[in-house]
Amino acid sequence: MKSARGEIVLGWFFKIAILLALLAVVSFETGAIIVAKVTADRVAIDAASEAGQVYFTTGSLDKARAAAEQIAAKDDAKVTKCVLIGGGTYVSVTIHKKASTFLVQHIGFLKRFASADSTHSGTVH
Repeated sequence: MKSARGEIVLGWFFKIAILLALLAVVSFETGAIIVAKVTADRVAIDAASEAGQVYFTTGSLDKARAAAEQIAAKDDAKVTKCVLIGGGTYVSVTIHKKASTFLVQHIGFLKRFASADSTHSGTVH
């Protein structure tokens, strides 16, 4: 009788441990994705603002893009697009940031969640 109780307790303990491990992995993956999205948005704001200032002082879109790339590199993000909009009144910058996930980036139908893109415009002033 004691052996059966021990097996039941051990079985439940094992199930709870597996459930907690799965919950931890899901929480980590979700957190990494959220952090990537928030970071991409913040970097896009900063990079666009800097690009707008650099374009205003130099008149060079290449230099504005280089400034945006420098800001993005600090957070391991990449500038995928840097263009003038509004007749040269704004510089629009698009940032791409990969999430630091263990599983999502390797699972086909979930890969699209493993990266974040954000676009913001900086005023040329």
